[in-house]
Amino acid sequence: SYQQLSPTDAQALHLKTRQDLLSLVELHKETLSATDTCYFDRSFAIQDKRLPQFGLMPKVHKKTVPIPTRPLVKCAGSTVEIMSKYLDYQLQKVVHLCPSYLKDSNSLLHNLNHLGPLPPDASLLSADAVSMYTNIETSHGVASISKWLHRHKRSLPPGFNISLVTEALLVVMQQNVFQFDDTFWLQTSGTAMGTSVACVYAAIYYSL
Repeated sequence: SYQQLSPTDAQALHLKTRQDLLSLVELHKETLSATDTCYFDRSFAIQDKRLPQFGLMPKVHKKTVPIPTRPLVKCAGSTVEIMSKYLDYQLQKVVHLCPSYLKDSNSLLHNLNHLGPLPPDASLLSADAVSMYTNIETSHGVASISKWLHRHKRSLPPGFNISLVTEALLVVMQQNVFQFDDTFWLQTSGTAMGTSVACVYAAIYYSL
């Protein structure tokens, strides 16, 4: 899932990502709102952005030894996160169109409390996916998001730019380069770890 890069290659990809995102914004500037344009202008004005940082989060609620860990990439303050936050904001506007969408755990509890009488042989089940994000192949994932957006085109908010969203998703998902101590890595498959848009991206993908 990961390819080690030299410091030079990592920095080159970091700069390329910035240029790719700026080019996308320029290409679609005529369709951007004044608010979106202001967001991108202010965000990209800061050129010295750090690379995302890799780390591990201990699962302290587990009682096993050694304590298992969850890998994570901290993208805050990085160039790619500028676009990822924008994509998350845009997709949050439409994710409610997924029949299986739940806003949060309170929404789930509310729905369960209002199910009404169930048949005596009914069962309520929960499940946990294994490596859910990394099992989404990127080209298929983005193509599926595009297909889903076009399917719901009439229900999208005014000015929603499907082309910008799908083209930017490819950059965010394919160019997730990060630093781990003094080494540099590129994620080569699956949903980009740690990026803001990952959750809603996966929700829409699995809904379709």
